[in-house]
Amino acid sequence: MGTVHSLQICESHRSPMKKVEEAVLITDFGIEGDVHAATHIRPSPVPNDTISTYRRKERQVLLMDLETLQKFNLEIGIIKENITTTGLDINRLKKGQKIIVGDLVTLTVTGPCTPCYRMDEIRSGLMDDIEGERGTLAFVEKGGVIRIGDKISIL
Repeated sequence: MGTVHSLQICESHRSPMKKVEEAVLITDFGIEGDVHAATHIRPSPVPNDTISTYRRKERQVLLMDLETLQKFNLEIGIIKENITTTGLDINRLKKGQKIIVGDLVTLTVTGPCTPCYRMDEIRSGLMDDIEGERGTLAFVEKGGVIRIGDKISIL
């Protein structure tokens, strides 16, 4: 079990993250007011696939643990995470795992966040250094309001 340590919203691309006390997560959409929130519909790569004609946008929410940020001497929000946790090794989560934040918000892990060249804008060499530890991406399966201090559990 972990805890929500900090919440951040990215209001526009390349802008600093805005710290908030609470965030509204919308089912199949993401975090209200965040530039990455969207229902991204695209055809299934499998022809005539009637079960999975559409897939959700995989990058609605980025989670990162405070312990990893401290390991790399990084400030909260600098790598564009939305939810900063404590007491939970975010980088060990597996695709498909479900995360419960607070009483009812459910996130589904879509996989690790791959470091991009923008990490080297923070600090030279960070892109390579943080490989495998840049946090975990998820989509909102069940929305609601989350707050700093909320408990986080893994199903």
